[in-house]
Amino acid sequence: MEGTPLLPLIADTSKRITEIGAVLGALGALAIAWGAFTILTANRTSHEGITDDLRRRERAMTAVGGVLLALAFALTLFGLTSKSSPTTPTTGSSPSVSSAP
Repeated sequence: MEGTPLLPLIADTSKRITEIGAVLGALGALAIAWGAFTILTANRTSHEGITDDLRRRERAMTAVGGVLLALAFALTLFGLTSKSSPTTPTTGSSPSVSSAP
């Protein structure tokens, strides 16, 4: 493994982390939407109102969806910030602002 540049491996890993974050975000959004859809359909079809069991299920789905969305945000942020760009060392002097005559 000597002589193998780590930059392609780091870039590939950060891309995968970002993609996993996107998938978890989609699953979290689906979980929240499923919970809301369940409550809306129960409210529409039931004449006696929403049962406690349905309300608990909806709250659980909302909590799971929120956790998945938070995890997705954290993974995406980590994946985007962990990308390191190759730096080129500068040997010359830095450009300076010259005063106008």
